[in-house]
Order: sequence, then C-alpha cells, then structure tokens
Amino acid sequence: MSQLSDFTIEEKTRMIEHMNDDHSDACLLYVQHYGEHIDAVNAKMINITRVQMDIEAVRSDGDVFNYTYEFEAPLKSVEHAAKHLAEMVYSVTDNKQL
Repeated sequence: MSQLSDFTIEEKTRMIEHMNDDHSDACLLYVQHYGEHIDAVNAKMINITRVQMDIEAVRSDGDVFNYTYEFEAPLKSVEHAAKHLAEMVYSVTDNKQL
C-alpha cells in the first residue's frame, strides 16, 4: 500500500484560510469539544496535514495554547478533508451553517 504525500503548500494555505475566514466557529468547536478545552474563546487553524490539524486557541483568561487533533485515518484529498471537518461539526451540533 503506497503512502500518500502531504498536502501541497497551496492546498494547505487554501484550507487554512478558508477555515479561518469562513469557519472560525468550527475551529473553536474542535478545541472545546474534541480537545475538552471548554474555556477556549477563540481559535484559528494554523496547520493541517493528512494525519492531523493544529489549532491555536485562546482561553478566557487570555492564555494562548496550541491544540493538535489527530485524525482517525489519513485524509485522502482536499475534498475528503472538507467533508471530514464538516462531519466533525455535524456530529456535535445540528447547526449545519458552521
């Protein structure tokens, strides 16, 4: 079985910018729910690979920290990443607008 190469710089940049510009509330949800950092008040994606995403978050007291979420299986494509990230939100909330 061949191993997938990482996303290109252009793909990563596009995904990160899209998440931070259009879905910052989803980034915060990932940190609060999956990371169990319920005191986080702000979050932005800083990196994504096929196996994990890194999010910089801010707690209510102003403390800045990084949270890494490891995907259960490697992401196969940009489209797969988009679908998986959306499904992570849908599994937590009924709000499909995140």
